[in-house]
Amino acid sequence: MAARRTNALVVGALVLLLVVAGFLLRRSDDVSPTAASPSPSASSSPSTTGSPSPTGSTSPSPSPSVTPSAAPAAISSVAFIGDSYAAGTGASEPAKRWTTLVSSANGWTETNLGHPRTGYLRSGTQPPCTAPGSCPPFTDVVAQAVAAQPQLVIVTGGANDLAEDPAAAAAAVTKTLTDLRTGLPNATIVVVNPWWDMRDANPALATYTETIKTAAAAINATFADTGQPLVGHVDLVTSDGLNANDAGHAALAAAVTGALKLAGLSVS
Repeated sequence: MAARRTNALVVGALVLLLVVAGFLLRRSDDVSPTAASPSPSASSSPSTTGSPSPTGSTSPSPSPSVTPSAAPAAISSVAFIGDSYAAGTGASEPAKRWTTLVSSANGWTETNLGHPRTGYLRSGTQPPCTAPGSCPPFTDVVAQAVAAQPQLVIVTGGANDLAEDPAAAAAAVTKTLTDLRTGLPNATIVVVNPWWDMRDANPALATYTETIKTAAAAINATFADTGQPLVGHVDLVTSDGLNANDAGHAALAAAVTGALKLAGLSVS
């Protein structure tokens, strides 16, 4: 009997222990997280890339502010260096010489430094240059052009140098244009090919024209080849065939205006 009672007590104790252990295990499961329970993570939480936030591409913003580079100033002044064509020989009045026609059409203040029978090297003797050499060559009028401080310089002429030493004439061209660029570093300089008249063609003119063209390129000037507006047009020259009449000056004005437009200048 005693042995049976002892066995029963042992079995009862074991059952009680199993019940208590099961209760403790269940309670532990209720309070500890499991693998199936979702937890906040970087992938499931809102992020700055996933939410619509203002950006440069999606939110209204002012247009980009652009600071323009300084535009070239509108031309208001011009200086002409040249021979009898620039001086206006043959025109019935100064207002009808080609330089003034171009200047007036564009509202430019004109400084006219043209002198009859002159060249880059040659001094003039034709009236109003009454004394030999009293009209200066182009090299000697550069200082006057620089003093006027024009925004545009137009150089025409050169045909009167054809009787001079070619090397000396070439040096005079270089000096004239180099001094112009040095004195007027910001000016627009346009160099026009030498014009001819009704005399027989001189083969040296083409060679000298190339010399002038090369010198113009060396100082970053525009070389304007206008052709020969007067050659073969008796109606455009004076009775001696050497100078432009009023119609001839109008033709020269048109030729130069066309060349300026090709050079990119806004002219009328």
